[in-house]
Amino acid sequence: MKKLFNVRVIALMGIFIALDVLLTGVFAINTPLMRITFNYLPRTFLGVLFGPFGAFVATFTSGITNDLLFPNNPFFIGFPLSAGVVGLLFGYFFYQKEVTLKRIILATIVISILQSLVFTPLNLYLLYQTPYASIFIPRVIRLLITIPIQICLTYWIVPKVLCVHGVQRFVSNYKIY
Repeated sequence: MKKLFNVRVIALMGIFIALDVLLTGVFAINTPLMRITFNYLPRTFLGVLFGPFGAFVATFTSGITNDLLFPNNPFFIGFPLSAGVVGLLFGYFFYQKEVTLKRIILATIVISILQSLVFTPLNLYLLYQTPYASIFIPRVIRLLITIPIQICLTYWIVPKVLCVHGVQRFVSNYKIY
């Protein structure tokens, strides 16, 4: 068993932070009402590999990095904190647990609803005083479309990557606590 922050762990965490920043900032689909991103995949891996605390640190760092590199609004600490809490939740659902379809469905629904209907509207209200009612319906429609896509992609990609011998060895050698 190794400690959380050694060179190999920090390097792997950095790769997932970079992937998260790319999927959030560069490859995001921007509409006038919301952004659609694919950052749940690196965040899922962060949760699986590094647990709640490690995933919180990494997603909080990627949130700050993303806000500095791709500013869509004035810097507001609520967005990186929300990203950190989402990472914490991914760690809670997946760390040292079997990645099953049932767990993926539950985690995706809970995290997506919290992020889209609680954290982001709260941050938008605190930053711009955006009324919750004006963004609720578009966000629910987006969730109805994106949740099945997230479940399918997560179920298809995550178990395949975790079956790779080097990843399994990393997970068994570096239990993060």
